[in-house]
Amino acid sequence: MQITATIFKSPVEENKVREIIQAGADILRVKFAHVSNEDALEVVKVVRRVIDEEKTDTKILVDLPEHKIRIGSLELGKENVEKNKTYILRPAKFSKTIEDFIPVDALDFKNFFEVGDKIMIGDGEVFFKIKEIVSERQVKIVFPDGGFVDQYRSIISNRLADDLNHCEIATDSLKLFKDIKPDYVALSFVASASYIQCVRGQIKELYGDSWQPKILAKVESMGGLNKIEEIVDAADESVIARGDLGVTTDYTKVILEQKKICHLCNKKNKSVIVATQILGSCLQKSVPARSEIADLTNIILDGATGIWLSQETSLHSNPGQVVKVAKNIINTIEASYEV
Repeated sequence: MQITATIFKSPVEENKVREIIQAGADILRVKFAHVSNEDALEVVKVVRRVIDEEKTDTKILVDLPEHKIRIGSLELGKENVEKNKTYILRPAKFSKTIEDFIPVDALDFKNFFEVGDKIMIGDGEVFFKIKEIVSERQVKIVFPDGGFVDQYRSIISNRLADDLNHCEIATDSLKLFKDIKPDYVALSFVASASYIQCVRGQIKELYGDSWQPKILAKVESMGGLNKIEEIVDAADESVIARGDLGVTTDYTKVILEQKKICHLCNKKNKSVIVATQILGSCLQKSVPARSEIADLTNIILDGATGIWLSQETSLHSNPGQVVKVAKNIINTIEASYEV
């Protein structure tokens, strides 16, 4: 089983990249979301240099940005919201206070929402419901559980995940890889084979046959689940992105969907990777929670060909240690069962 470790954002610490490589990570993942393409590219360059210095065959994966709608700037940065109080959502870059309105970085809300839609903020810590669509530039919302609004956080629903043009955003990044050609390209919120075909076409147009990376399709919405077979067929590898999948679909079924997708990929002899919240407790302690050990064990027994470590390595002070823990669990299970 391959281990993919996520590298922290720019500026990157070379010693940590080296530590992850020496711990045995097979692939280093650089996220292009949340930072500029240029900053992310600098991280890729550092990663490439360290790999060359270490003389390993560690691969590089670039996780291209998706089209996400985000909350705009707030004077206080973060404000609490009252349970079931009505707030106004408007397209804007800034609002002095959410008591006036909550700003969203969109030109308008045409086709974004329907009354009753449940919209998650960030990773689902807070959500609101659409109470009334006043116009394309004003929507009334309520927070059933209260909570807070934090500037620059993404807002996501199943409708937004599948309707936004992620291909247009992702392909803007492809022009950056003339000198450094990553081994893998990951696409977010893949809802059909056409997204994968779009990116393959862009790579062919830009680079001809000089760069042919493996295309990874991240399944993280209902659209992706509904067309999972064509996505698995079109992609080189599929990624079960459990974070956003648990936000845009019924979170109680995420692991069930994981097992179904692993079974499908095994049947088709296609690679499948499981991502998100695998060894999160290692951020606080050296030995993972028993539930996480059980999770990783089941991922292996489900027939997954790889895992992605996200915050486990991107935020850890000693990321190589997490890679070693993952390898230890994987080696133990693989030695004990025929997987």
